[in-house]
Amino acid sequence: MSRVQVAERVFQAMAFDRKTFKDKTLGILSGAITHFYMSKLAVANRQTKWVQHWQTEVDRLINMDFVVAILTEIKGKWDKQKAIGETLADVEAGKHRYRTAAINYVTKVYKLKKIKKDLPEDVDEEFLKLVRDAVDEALSPSVDDD
Repeated sequence: MSRVQVAERVFQAMAFDRKTFKDKTLGILSGAITHFYMSKLAVANRQTKWVQHWQTEVDRLINMDFVVAILTEIKGKWDKQKAIGETLADVEAGKHRYRTAAINYVTKVYKLKKIKKDLPEDVDEEFLKLVRDAVDEALSPSVDDD
């Protein structure tokens, strides 16, 4: 068996089925949106000690972990874009839970009785734009693919 054949078998063994793909991407994006909310809440409430760390986590989760997951080989012939869209809808549906988790964590970390300012109106769209941009960049044909 050639090295190419061995590599192909390894990639197929690591490939995601649709359910695993959605579970993996949802897990990553759940963490990313929670960190995103924590960062935005901290800034809005003039608490900046952990903001850079949380923003770095958002960047890593979206632009590394999520991108690696969407670039992983898949089993079968299902539509990866459609599955990503469904995952984003799941994140959107759970945003109230993620907001609550972020609020609870920010109040705990900064020892606040409660937050004074809530998240900005456009925060959800800003997060989704980050994710969509990462998807577009990851799934667009690269110059090397020619």
